[in-house]
Amino acid sequence: MVIRSYTAESVAAALKQVRSEMGGEAVVLKTRIVDASHGQKQYEITACLDKPTVQQANVVLTKDTGSEPPVTEAPRAERFDAPGKVVTPLPESTDLEKRLSAIENLLGMLVQAAKLDLGQLPQEPSPSIRAAEAMQAADVPHGFITDFFKSLRHDLPSRTIDDKTIRRRLIAHLESVIDKQLDLKPGDRLLVAGPAGAGKTSIIGRIAAGIICERHLPVKLISLDSHKVGAMDEIASYADMLGVDDIATADTKESQPRADDDKVTLIDTAALPRDPKRLAELRQRIQPLLATYRLAVFSALMRTSDVDSYARELAWLKPTHLVFTMTDLTRRLGSLLSATATTGLKIAIVTNSSNAAGSTAAPDAEAIADIILGQEAGGE
Repeated sequence: MVIRSYTAESVAAALKQVRSEMGGEAVVLKTRIVDASHGQKQYEITACLDKPTVQQANVVLTKDTGSEPPVTEAPRAERFDAPGKVVTPLPESTDLEKRLSAIENLLGMLVQAAKLDLGQLPQEPSPSIRAAEAMQAADVPHGFITDFFKSLRHDLPSRTIDDKTIRRRLIAHLESVIDKQLDLKPGDRLLVAGPAGAGKTSIIGRIAAGIICERHLPVKLISLDSHKVGAMDEIASYADMLGVDDIATADTKESQPRADDDKVTLIDTAALPRDPKRLAELRQRIQPLLATYRLAVFSALMRTSDVDSYARELAWLKPTHLVFTMTDLTRRLGSLLSATATTGLKIAIVTNSSNAAGSTAAPDAEAIADIILGQEAGGE
């Protein structure tokens, strides 16, 4: 066995000497900081080579490293497992067996010292990484995230991508998939469809309230839901609350409600059925109404994958807009971005969890972007 110490201005330089002379099989025994004659700190690494070749022995034993002379040790003792806690380097006079037992812990210290010496300090995640992680947490699909940052870098190849730049780009994208021009007038027929629990009837009540209380236009309510228990009572309660006396229902297979050309007709439907027979029945009732607008309604509480699945199932309806309800009950609004990409449709309405009838408004792109990026308390 050959043991020798190497001194250099950095840990990396000393390690380079060790590898150059002893090769990759050398074992580092200890490292320490020493003071050079000119006052600048030096790093000393002591390493050993268990079974050196003749050439290695000649190089190590004849090379002048500027440090303590080489020492030839007795044959290596059996190695011990490293102790569970960090230990300090032991004096040279200590039994070699005990010195070797501390090697594993000393190597950990060496790695940390090397990182400090080479300037490899842990760095804060970049704005792009933070934003991508926030999007993932918000249930934004991986494909959208990848395309978003590729596009951003392509458009701004020489600019620093900071938090404000990412936020502005996301807001711009959201504004491009929001429709603020859904303007209903007498003769228009608006139909809502979607999975069970999405809040379709609540949306009907909210839209009706806005038309009656704010625009003072006449409204007709139609319910095509003959399966949900209490569906007729729910739509009737909205009618009573808003003073609507023109209500039509499809409570039998023979009845077919008709729209009114002098009023804004709002049409509620049954939950999107999976049974082919019930689906055919629903389609048969919807088609004669010739809806002007067809809203696909989803709860923001649904996972992105489920929203995309239902959106594809609604393709036969040829929806014109998207609606998301209960947006105040979650911070996972990635489904909004995914649904617009999947369907190519724009979002016309988002609502909170309140069941009270009230007016609706177009989505706020800035507010949605801040929730997705986890910056609700931030902004520009």
